[in-house]
Amino acid sequence: MPFKKPTVSFEEAMADSRAERGLKALKSETEVVLTPTAPAKTPQISTPSGAENKPKPPQTADAGAASAPARASVQPSIQPSVGRKPQPVAEARRPTPRATTMLEEHLKLSIPVTAPHPAPGVSPSYDAIAADHGPRTAILAVLRRAWPEIEAHLAAGERIDQAAAYPVSGVDTDTTRRLSPTLLETARASLDPHGISSQRKLGRMLATAALAAYFAKEGAR
Repeated sequence: MPFKKPTVSFEEAMADSRAERGLKALKSETEVVLTPTAPAKTPQISTPSGAENKPKPPQTADAGAASAPARASVQPSIQPSVGRKPQPVAEARRPTPRATTMLEEHLKLSIPVTAPHPAPGVSPSYDAIAADHGPRTAILAVLRRAWPEIEAHLAAGERIDQAAAYPVSGVDTDTTRRLSPTLLETARASLDPHGISSQRKLGRMLATAALAAYFAKEGAR
């Protein structure tokens, strides 16, 4: 079989071969290889084995008390009194005599009284005070001393003598005295049983009775 004479020389064929290899190498260098990227993983917290599947136990009162020692320490501890005797109930306080006296003084009524001055020589104390300070000061001083005696007689339930009297000088002094409502009613029952005398007349009878008793005691000394 006859050979065909090549139309391309050996040198040209080698040049074409080298040029083709250069193009392939250049193509492989410029070609970008895209590789798929793995999806981002979500970070996970590592737990002990088996802990993630165990349910949490409910918190009891003991656990809550153990977890809050500070709150428990704030509350006061109440301990039952063992062996202690119950305290006796305090009795109602009774008013003292001083308190009773102050209450009676507060409730006293001021009543008008007329004090007849004694004649000279009837009362040495009256005469001595009158000589230094005047008759008015003297009769008021003597009446102030004699009034507690008439109160004591009324408080004891004693009757006041309507006929009690002493020699007088004809001079009177108007003033006031204090007397509790109870003693005032006792005095009225004794001196004015019919209730026809005025308050001032009743006061005059009380002052006369008080001064007569005082002068009689003074003369007996």
